[in-house]
Parts: sequence; C-alpha cells; structure tokens
Amino acid sequence: MGKETNWTKLGVALVLLGLLIWGGRYVIKQGVSKKAAWQTQEVKTISYLGVEGKNALELLRNTHQVDFQTSDFGVFVTEIDGVKNTSDTFWMYYVNDKLAEVAADQYVTKEGDKIEWKYEKAQ
Repeated sequence: MGKETNWTKLGVALVLLGLLIWGGRYVIKQGVSKKAAWQTQEVKTISYLGVEGKNALELLRNTHQVDFQTSDFGVFVTEIDGVKNTSDTFWMYYVNDKLAEVAADQYVTKEGDKIEWKYEKAQ
C-alpha cells in the first residue's frame, strides 16, 4: 500500500506541475497580447520649439527620420521614425496647441513657437 500511495502522490504532483506550466504559459501569452495592444494605442507625440526663419518640416527633419509626399499644397508627412500613416491614423502637426493650417514646409516658425507632431486618428 505504501508504494501505491507514493505512485499516487507522484501522479498527482505531475498533474499539478503540468497544470501550473500550462496555466503559466497562458498567463504569459495573455500578458504579451495585452501589452502589444496597449502599445499600438499609445499616443505618439514629437515636440520642439520654433527657430526664427526655419520651417516646421526643416526642424523636424533635423532630429527625426521623415518620409513625405509633395503636392501642390505643400509637403504631406507620411512617416516619422518608422511610424507610417495608416488609412485612419496620420501625423498631424500643431503650432502653439492649434492644428496647423498650412503644410509643414510652408509654416515658417518663430522663436518660441511650440511645434507638436501627433500620431492620431482622423476625426
């Protein structure tokens, strides 16, 4: 009877160990997927101050990798530091907390202007 009890205890221990391993993998997997979802919703903002006589695009390109398209209306920024525009989320820039009214290559900054690029959903 003593040997059967030891085998029973060993069997129960192995089943519990298996459940712990399986459960741990599930918890880790859930944590990773939640983290990835949270990271994609993170608001991305790039801020800098204006410099007299320099345009907003020129200052952005001094410190960040920028891709853009040129049109009759000016430059449209399509990607900053590897973060690309999507069908509903874009890089938009603000001057002194107001959405800019001209393309970034056409806005000549003034000393002390607060320029912010925000990656946000179109409204």
